[in-house]
Amino acid sequence: MKTTAPNFNKQLISSSKTRWLIVLVALSLILTMSVATADTSKKKLSDVQNLTVTPSNGSLKLTWNLVTGADNYTVRWGTNGQYSNYSNNRSAADNPRTNKYTITGLKNGKQYNISIAARDTANKSIKGNYTNPTLATPNITKLSDVQNLTVTPSNGSLKLTWNLVTGADNYTVRWGTNGQYSNYSNNRSAADNPRTNKYTITGLKNGKQYNISIAARDTTNKSIKGNYTNPTLATPVAPVTTTTLAPTTTTTTIAPTTTTTLPLVNSFIDNFDGSAVNTANWKAYYNNYGSANHELQCLTPNNLTVSNGTLKIFGKRETVTCSKWGTYNFTSGFLGSREVGKYYPRYGTFQMRAKLPHGNANWPGFWLRHRNGATATNGAEVDIMEYFHPQLPGKTTSTLHLAGKKNTYKKSTFFETPTTQPGWHTWAVTISPVGNAVKFQFLIDGNDAGSYMDQNASAWNTSAPADGTWDMAVNMSIGGDWVGNPDGDISKLGNGQCAQANCATTGIMQTVFPVQYEVDYVRYTPLS
Repeated sequence: MKTTAPNFNKQLISSSKTRWLIVLVALSLILTMSVATADTSKKKLSDVQNLTVTPSNGSLKLTWNLVTGADNYTVRWGTNGQYSNYSNNRSAADNPRTNKYTITGLKNGKQYNISIAARDTANKSIKGNYTNPTLATPNITKLSDVQNLTVTPSNGSLKLTWNLVTGADNYTVRWGTNGQYSNYSNNRSAADNPRTNKYTITGLKNGKQYNISIAARDTTNKSIKGNYTNPTLATPVAPVTTTTLAPTTTTTTIAPTTTTTLPLVNSFIDNFDGSAVNTANWKAYYNNYGSANHELQCLTPNNLTVSNGTLKIFGKRETVTCSKWGTYNFTSGFLGSREVGKYYPRYGTFQMRAKLPHGNANWPGFWLRHRNGATATNGAEVDIMEYFHPQLPGKTTSTLHLAGKKNTYKKSTFFETPTTQPGWHTWAVTISPVGNAVKFQFLIDGNDAGSYMDQNASAWNTSAPADGTWDMAVNMSIGGDWVGNPDGDISKLGNGQCAQANCATTGIMQTVFPVQYEVDYVRYTPLS
């Protein structure tokens, strides 16, 4: 057998190749790790979260969550899906980075698309993605109207106070006579004082009646404002001169009088908890009360029921002989306190909680009648609530007829969206003396629904005893001059018969008889 000796040269060569191969592999690994390390140093920033855009007048206010590692954000905006404007939202070097930005110089009513991305200013390649576009439209923010304007007459002047309006730093007061406004004043305090809700109009003529109105303003943006209030009437008064007489020794004997006064009603409430109308509080009518308005109903006690803690007044389609007034095709109900000799004091709060029916030509009401009558020159009428559906669907009207003058004051206020399922609401008026004047403050659900200051109240205010000036009435009419005919074509109500634009298509409902006006309680509360 031939034995071959080992080839040591070949082994050395093979070993050398192996070593170089190992070196090359090692270098490759080192290079790969180096590249990977370099790539991780350029990590991507997170995208911006919770971008919120708040429209304002000619501008859009942006806020967002800060992104870890970002010290800069690029905001871009434009219209129609394009971006024509860019801004790097970077604070000054001595301030921290911010997550707020306001885009200005925009057009109100025009829609803009907004997007934002996070940036690292030290390494521009480190950034986040732009957010999906957020759409927003600049607009003019309307301030609320001034509430509870009170005017106190003084010598040659009128002192005004009112509730401050959120967002307002200025108020414009205007005044004049005969329904005109010839004077204006911006009621802005000096720069070192807070805004005020007081103003005194001076240089006025005593005994002359002025109309006053006020509106809220934002002085930084004159287009942001509220409506002027309805005019408040007031008359400056001269100071009363008091003469002190020297005492005398004359004794005068005055004969006793036999003046009869009504008992003072400290408070009253009828919760309608029984099974019938309380005849100590009310009398049910049986007649055609309301003929002056050409109403279509006969009022009967049969249309009044008390059950489950409420009073129900029903309007029905039925043909009846209405006592001596002839034949009627509709019936309804009326309760009055006057007819049982129940009168209430001049000042205090009169309140009712009720559900009102929505429907064409229904006319529920809650009102006060003056002891001397509603239309007498020394009388008055306070319509706390009347619902003229369909003229003003969803709005009730408060009206004053004072000293023989019809519609001395009138205001309609929204209370609910017309629906077949009406809700419970409260209507009230507080009557109170303010100096020589009388204030009527109307409320719906405890909220301001308008007020009127009667500066010429002497006729009706002194012509009836203070402890028995008013009686209360609760009723529902069907049809008449104010609300039309329940069988009328409601599609034509916009033709001069409706006080609301396009009212024929905004909540008017055709009446389905029987109609129910439901009352939870009626209250009188004296002034505290």
